Amino acid sequence: MTKATKSFTVQVKYIKDGKTLAESGVEKVNVKTGFFAKLVAFFRMLFGSLPKVVQSYFDI
Repeated sequence: MTKATKSFTVQVKYIKDGKTLAESGVEKVNVKTGFFAKLVAFFRMLFGSLPKVVQSYFDI
């Protein structure tokens, strides 16, 4: 995924030799891209509680 939309669903499957051995439940993820959500993310990054993968995505 290169750009997040407002919401999407995620499911993980473990497949070996074309056979599904295990799968997780389906989770719906809502992406908050408003001003206040970005402000909260900035302060979380500032104090080190934002995940590194998110920091690298936004190049911060």
